[in-house]
Amino acid sequence: MKKTVKKEINSDNIVYKRFLSNYRIFRHIVQVLFIVLFFSQLFGLPIYFGSLISSNILGLDLTDPLAMIEVILSSKEIHVPLLISGGIVLAFFALIGGRFFCGWVCPFYLVSEMVDKIREHIKIRNVSVEKSFKYWFMFTILFISFAISEPLFQYFSPPGILLRAFIDGIGISIVFILAILFIEVFYSKRVWCKSLCPIGAFYSVISKFSRLQISVNKKTCTNCMKCHEQCIEMLMLKPITDKSEGFEKVKDKNEVESIFSGECTYCFKCYDVCPERAISFGGTKK
Repeated sequence: MKKTVKKEINSDNIVYKRFLSNYRIFRHIVQVLFIVLFFSQLFGLPIYFGSLISSNILGLDLTDPLAMIEVILSSKEIHVPLLISGGIVLAFFALIGGRFFCGWVCPFYLVSEMVDKIREHIKIRNVSVEKSFKYWFMFTILFISFAISEPLFQYFSPPGILLRAFIDGIGISIVFILAILFIEVFYSKRVWCKSLCPIGAFYSVISKFSRLQISVNKKTCTNCMKCHEQCIEMLMLKPITDKSEGFEKVKDKNEVESIFSGECTYCFKCYDVCPERAISFGGTKK
């Protein structure tokens, strides 16, 4: 009788710990809270004013760092308040991980995840697109903004378009969003976030300075590849989990190995699905 009770308690503890460790649920709650925070200004609540590009939260001015650079280049002037508001955001995401913005704040990332569920039920081959395109796209936008003296990305930024659509109504720019989602369902999975988004490109660069990195315990890892199935940046995990990349040869060298990549969006899906709990987040720079 005692053994049965003990077994039940252990089972309950496992379920409880599993619930607490499910970062995916917590992340979706945070994503929704940011959307709610944005809409709070429509009801006259003195908490949040502005957009994802430039906002004021409880009296603190904040500016997207890429937008800050774009405004400086297009205006050919240095604006100290802009540098401060953009510098605060830049420092924050450089510390915790630039693409943390993508996985936890960006509303389009959430929409793309929901659309991804549709693709799961469609048996269609995925076409991969070179992820370096987003860097060329970012530099092209900055160059054109400088040349025409006009911030350009704000006009076709998916997060901006989505949020403006809720406030100002659906405009022609929503076609751009629908086109991206169509391509992601029928051609290339999560192509905007992986390979095209200039904001993602910028935050990928500053993520390289982050102290928060993904680590894999190679003694615990069984190479089941479930993390690969969940990660939108599959190649990021490949060097230390794939046998074809010498997994067995390096398995005994270091028990835990960290991946210092700017591509991680900190969605924690790999952590949630790992049956061996071989994945953790932390680490320090080499």
